[in-house]
Amino acid sequence: MRRWTGMLLTGCLLLLLTGCCGTVRKPVDPPFVPTLEQLFAISDYVVTVEAVKTLPSRFRKTGAGKDAVTDVVVVVDQVIKGNLKPKEQIQVVQPGGTIRCTTYEVPGARYLQPGSRYLLFLKRYRDGGIHFTSYMQSDYSLDMGDGWVYYGWGPDPDEQPFSVTSLKEMALSVPDRSQQQ
Repeated sequence: MRRWTGMLLTGCLLLLLTGCCGTVRKPVDPPFVPTLEQLFAISDYVVTVEAVKTLPSRFRKTGAGKDAVTDVVVVVDQVIKGNLKPKEQIQVVQPGGTIRCTTYEVPGARYLQPGSRYLLFLKRYRDGGIHFTSYMQSDYSLDMGDGWVYYGWGPDPDEQPFSVTSLKEMALSVPDRSQQQ
């Protein structure tokens, strides 16, 4: 009996020391940008990149407390908008992540995977970090290889595909509003 009591107490002590593990889902009302032109206009950077490395998740201070974020290192391939340079390495701050044994999820957020190529719409925040302009609409996989990307929430018969080339043309015609906020 003492043996079982000792094992039970040891187990409870271990649970207390390690904390409760699990998943925390942060309800967020994501910013929705209705058109590709508007997303382009409010972004500081529009680039194609290759994701290289995911860094350990961390807490970032915000006005409302703190949020879990995960930085991913990417190498810039093409610059469509902004002052980044090809072959430059930058860190993109993604919402959510796993810290210790707790996963912090932001519904709808997608995560860049090392070894994959993306088209990204990015914004530099006051804290100096580079974030998705609208986390649910700012990353598009280029790994399909056909050169076309769909804007919006997913495959929809009404969505019009666009290409990196069409974005370069847009860069010449859409006013830059990224510095007006």
